[in-house]
Amino acid sequence: MHKNLLILLAAVAASPMGHTGTLDDPKAGLWQQSTQLSPDGKQWRPGVKTQGCLTEAQASQWEGNVRQQIAAASCTVQSLTVIGGKIDGVIACNSINQPVVQVSGLYSDSAYSVNLASSGVVGSTPVTVFAKWVGRRLGSC
Repeated sequence: MHKNLLILLAAVAASPMGHTGTLDDPKAGLWQQSTQLSPDGKQWRPGVKTQGCLTEAQASQWEGNVRQQIAAASCTVQSLTVIGGKIDGVIACNSINQPVVQVSGLYSDSAYSVNLASSGVVGSTPVTVFAKWVGRRLGSC
């Protein structure tokens, strides 16, 4: 499964604020993920497209593994609502460019579609980059 999505899902699961409802564990199996990037949220460039197997063990342990990745990335959840298959929130990271990521999307145990707007500062220039993550379970490995 796409590493960045796992970070996002762990942030959702780990968030003490605004986390309502339940977040289903992803189903084990063959997953396909793709990304798109945009400087303005209108003109999209294809990003990385990957496929990989998620084992039963990985599916059942994803939350703990990703909590470690979030801590290593120095990110915190400022606000987050997860309910009825919908995600909406803000994640801030304490790194060089101090990015703040607006997150919105849909998820289930076999698919996801997540939109991101990451704003930060490069030098003294404010920069926003938009991204889309889409993934789906294709079947068994």
